[in-house]
Amino acid sequence: MKFLPAVAIGLIAVPLLAGCSALENDLQKGFRYGSDSVRLTKKADAKRDAGELPKGINAYLWRASMDSIGFLPLENADPDSGKITTQWYSQPAEPGLRSRVMIEILDSDLRRDTVRVTMLRQLQSDDGEWRSVAVPSGAAQSLEDTIYTKARDISPY
Repeated sequence: MKFLPAVAIGLIAVPLLAGCSALENDLQKGFRYGSDSVRLTKKADAKRDAGELPKGINAYLWRASMDSIGFLPLENADPDSGKITTQWYSQPAEPGLRSRVMIEILDSDLRRDTVRVTMLRQLQSDDGEWRSVAVPSGAAQSLEDTIYTKARDISPY
């Protein structure tokens, strides 16, 4: 009867070890994984010239960016290029003021300067035209800091 638990552990451990090998092979090929083992970024980019090194993005920064703006409607989210763009959105209390957020992850390193946030705001005039207005000072920097902090918190390093 002592043999049965050893067999059960063996049946569980063998597939897990095989999965580790597959993960290691993918990492060597340039794939990066998020915390849920979903392939979030891929360093290989078929559009580049053969002589150029492909650009990858940091999966933790990607995940933190998506979590940080998850309540906003997305227009585009491309993990290959590292660009996220929201649709124009308005808060119910201020329907004549709308905002848009664009996030760009610039590199595969987990550094504060690897995330660039651009925010746009528009105010609707009496004639119905949307006109650009200033974004509150420090709003983009605050979102960049939030993204970096979340990424650092979920990163195992």
